[in-house]
Amino acid sequence: MRFDLVINLMTLTAFQKRRIIIMGGGDQWRPIVHASDVARAFINVAQADASKVQGEVFNIGLSSFQIKNLAYIVREVMPFEVEIEIAPDDPDKRDYNVNFDKAQAKLGFVAQTQVDQGAIEVYNALKTGAVEAGPKTITVQWYRQILEAKALLDSVTLDGRII
Repeated sequence: MRFDLVINLMTLTAFQKRRIIIMGGGDQWRPIVHASDVARAFINVAQADASKVQGEVFNIGLSSFQIKNLAYIVREVMPFEVEIEIAPDDPDKRDYNVNFDKAQAKLGFVAQTQVDQGAIEVYNALKTGAVEAGPKTITVQWYRQILEAKALLDSVTLDGRII
């Protein structure tokens, strides 16, 4: 599980701190898709007539949502009170409002797993201890740590050997 993805991170923060912090005001858009829908899409494309999919690109997702609306959905499915805090600014100004109509028109594919279902799955996995937040589940942080470790090793090696 990756806890650097918006629904997963919001659910983790709600679980651990009973609050969700929305960075940048929350008006940013993010396309949302559940892993099970991605798997179904791969199967759908693999089984499709090659003439329909060859050379084509398909956006696969449920819908695009504003960050603040995702936070409200996550809050509503938590079995305890969750505070939502909106931080006024964030250096991450990415905004993705994606259309998924082509996959439906050409393949008949429609994502099915709703945001609340995904948040409940993440909550239950955290509650039962099936997953835990750590360096390997916060992918971007993990990659940074690997790069820092590699740089450190590179600085103390000569001809492939540690000096």
